[in-house]
Amino acid sequence: MAIFSPFDLILIVVFGGLVLTAGTSALWALGIARWARQRVPGGRDVPRVSVIVAARNEEDLISGCLDSLLAQDYPAERFEVVVVDDHSTDATSDAAARAGTSQPVPLRVLRAPDCPHGVGPKKNALAFGIEHSAGDVLLFTDADCRVPRGWIGAMVAHYDDRTGAVTGAVFPARQAGVGGSLLWLERLLIHYAAAAAVGWGSPASASGGNLSYRRAAYNQLGGIARSDVSSGDDDLMVQAIARAGWRVRFASGGDSVVTEARTPNAAHRFSAAVRHQSAAAYYPWHWRAAFALSIASSALTVFTVVAAVLGLVAWWFVPAAFGVRMLIEAPAAGLFARKLSARLTAARFFLGEILLPFYLLLRAVAAMVPRYSWHGRFHQPSTAGAVSEA
Repeated sequence: MAIFSPFDLILIVVFGGLVLTAGTSALWALGIARWARQRVPGGRDVPRVSVIVAARNEEDLISGCLDSLLAQDYPAERFEVVVVDDHSTDATSDAAARAGTSQPVPLRVLRAPDCPHGVGPKKNALAFGIEHSAGDVLLFTDADCRVPRGWIGAMVAHYDDRTGAVTGAVFPARQAGVGGSLLWLERLLIHYAAAAAVGWGSPASASGGNLSYRRAAYNQLGGIARSDVSSGDDDLMVQAIARAGWRVRFASGGDSVVTEARTPNAAHRFSAAVRHQSAAAYYPWHWRAAFALSIASSALTVFTVVAAVLGLVAWWFVPAAFGVRMLIEAPAAGLFARKLSARLTAARFFLGEILLPFYLLLRAVAAMVPRYSWHGRFHQPSTAGAVSEA
C-alpha cells in the first residue's frame, strides 16, 4: 500500500520548492548585503593603467568605444589604450587608428598573431595586448561598450594592496517596451549574482566588458587562466586570481557602470548566453551547486504554475511561490541598484521576478547546445581547440 498518493507527492514537491526558493534567494540576498558593506579604498595613488580592447569585426562600433576611452578624466600621461584586432575581415583596424589621431592619450592598434591550436582566440588576442602594454593595472572593455568619463578612476579607486582584480557592471542602453526591460533585467540579474558571490568572498562570474586586474596577479598566474577554454576570459580569470590569494572586488558607483551600444537581436543574445554559460563547467564546486539549486528552484516554481493550471494544487500556491522570492530579494535588489546608481522601479522588479524562473530554465537549456557562433566563429563550449570560421 502506497504511503503517499500522487496528489500528496505533488504537494510535497510544491512545498519543497517554496523552501528551496527561500534558501537560494537568501543566499544571494545575504551576499549582496555583505558586498554593500565593503569599503571602497579610494587611495590617492594614480597607477599606470593600460586599457586593452580586443575587437573582431567591430568597424561600426569601435570608434565610439575609443572616443569614450580617450575622453577619460584620468591623467592622460598615466594611461594608454591598446586595441588588438582579432583577425577582423572588415576595417576595424582603420576605424580604430582614426580615433586616436587628435588625442594626447597614447593609442596603439595591433593585430593579433595567429592563434595556437587549443587556445581561445579572444584569450590569444588579450594576452598579446597585455604583452605589448605597460600598465601596472590592466583594464578591459569591449568594442561595443561605452564607458563614463570617470570609469578608469572609479575602477582604480577600488584597489588596495591586497586587491588583485576589480570587475563591474555592463548594462544595455535603455530601450522602450517589454523587450528592452527584459534585456536590462537580465543583465541586472547576472551582475546581482556576481556581486553577491564577491560578497561571500569567492567570485563566480564577471563581465569582460568591465574588468580589471593587476599585472602582478596576471604574472603570478603565468597568463590568462584556462587558455584552453574558448570562454571565461573574465569569469575564470577572476576566480584564478582569488585562488592565488588576491582579493576580488565588484565595483560600486555610477562611474563604474559601462553601457553597451549594440542593440542585440535574438540570435546574438542566445549566443551570448551560451558563451557565458559554457564557462560554468569550470566554476568552483560550491558555485556550481548554488547555481544548480537556483535552477532547480526555478523549475519547481514553474512546476507549481503548471500544477495549478491543471488543478492539481490550489491557486494560492502560485503567488506564494513568487512572493517568497520577491519578499527576500526586493530589499537586496533595491540596494544593489542604488549602489550602482541604477534605477530599478517596482514595476521592473515585479516583471523580472515573474519571468526569472522561466529565464533561468531557458539559460540552462541553452548551455546544452553543442556549439555556438560568436563574432563570425563557431566554438564548442567545452574547448578552444575546435574553432572554425562561420
